[in-house]
Amino acid sequence: MTHDKSQILAGKVAIVTGASRGIGRGIAEHLGAHGAAVIVNYSVNADAANEVVTAITKAGGRATAVQATIGDDTSQGEKLVQAAVDLYGGLDIVVNNAGIFVGGGLSAAVTVADFDRSFAVNSKGPFFLLQAAAKVIRNNGRIINVGTAAVSFGALKGFGVYVPSKAVIHEYTKLFAAELAERGVTVNTVLPGYTATDMLPGALEEQGKQASLFKRLGTSGDIADLVDFLAGPTSGWITAQSLHASGGASFSH
Repeated sequence: MTHDKSQILAGKVAIVTGASRGIGRGIAEHLGAHGAAVIVNYSVNADAANEVVTAITKAGGRATAVQATIGDDTSQGEKLVQAAVDLYGGLDIVVNNAGIFVGGGLSAAVTVADFDRSFAVNSKGPFFLLQAAAKVIRNNGRIINVGTAAVSFGALKGFGVYVPSKAVIHEYTKLFAAELAERGVTVNTVLPGYTATDMLPGALEEQGKQASLFKRLGTSGDIADLVDFLAGPTSGWITAQSLHASGGASFSH
């Protein structure tokens, strides 16, 4: 971790879902470096999650890996929220990052299993985590949902049900922003473009590079930098917004 380690989040407690790899790992390590105690959520790969915890603690931060399979049932979000309260005494930051890319290709090839799994992880799970978090998040807390920049652009081919299953995140952001505003809690969506993680199909890498004005794929650090800002103390006047982190990418192909 080479970014600034200023302790602007000292005393804060964060949950990052899907934090064992990719964008989630980058976000968890950034928040930890800025002083937050981090619940590093993972679904199946405990070893990878523990690597993230080790990276955070070696840099002087606090973190705990907590297993919960977002989308399996509504109790998984409650499990993460309870872990934050039990281990660190409360909750200030929620990063709703967990997601999967299944059922890619043409829509005609999408199976019922692909559809159900995509909407369970990308739509249902995030909602019930927000529901659980809203009950205990402290005043002036920060919620950051991770969507996809693809929802804002033109006709898409080859993404199956991934984009439709992520699109609902925008509506959750507006809903919870309105309901939590009286407590000073902000709720925003970060929209990554093509990002170099193991979730991006190899067949889309070159397309992603060409889509960006910078002619490269995004990195987990690019996305985490924006989350750092939204999680911090200077973003309190920004809520109910969807912010692109896509290198100016156009998804119209």
